[in-house]
Amino acid sequence: MTTLRCAIRRSGLMLLEVVVALAIFVVAALGVLSAVQRATAAAVLARDQSFAMDLAQSAIAKMEAGIARAETLNGPVPAWEDREAGESGDGSESVPSASFNDRPAPPSGWELEIRTRATSYDGLTAVTVVARRKRGESTTAVSASYTLTQFIRLGSRGVEAGSGEAP
Repeated sequence: MTTLRCAIRRSGLMLLEVVVALAIFVVAALGVLSAVQRATAAAVLARDQSFAMDLAQSAIAKMEAGIARAETLNGPVPAWEDREAGESGDGSESVPSASFNDRPAPPSGWELEIRTRATSYDGLTAVTVVARRKRGESTTAVSASYTLTQFIRLGSRGVEAGSGEAP
């Protein structure tokens, strides 16, 4: 009978060792998953910050080149469709048609806030562009934001009408 008790005791200890090893494995796996989740969130934030910086720089470049005005760029940024001319969304070539899609692009979740103000430098205007991405439908929660201020030449008038302080 003593050998039977020793065998039962050994099997009980082995079961306890397996349970402890499994608990250690689960804790380690949860730690790794948590680290991956934090790294993914950091990568998404870095991507959004980079995109916000690109939006702000593009807005400044468009105003400096005379392509757009502060009034036209202010507000929601339309979604970008990355398609070449003559290409359909399913990868096949499409024949250009006579129809024109005049629907506005859907919102992208990004918005630009542009402020201009006169400077003491002749012909230069201080332009501040804030690019921000709203989190969900909320109007106050922002997931990414970038502010860029630059002196640019806006043409002969200096500050644009209605977008900042008078010169």
